[in-house]
Amino acid sequence: MALVHRWRDEAVRAGAAIKRIVLAFEADRDGFWLARWLIKRGIEALVAERTRLVNRARSVLARFGISGWPGLGSPLKEPTT
Repeated sequence: MALVHRWRDEAVRAGAAIKRIVLAFEADRDGFWLARWLIKRGIEALVAERTRLVNRARSVLARFGISGWPGLGSPLKEPTT
């Protein structure tokens, strides 16, 4: 929280009018406690569930004929032995 408040204070000193603070992050099924914690402290939280992001990325890649992408569970090409 100290870092978020420091960034806010720096922006105010630079002349920005801060009306709200919004944090966005990726969370697995157990990560939503952080959103509740932030909201209680007056910070908006936008949570992207990882499984939905991965499934969406896979469907987009499949639409363009791409067989995989690093980090999505399937390699771009089969490993050679």
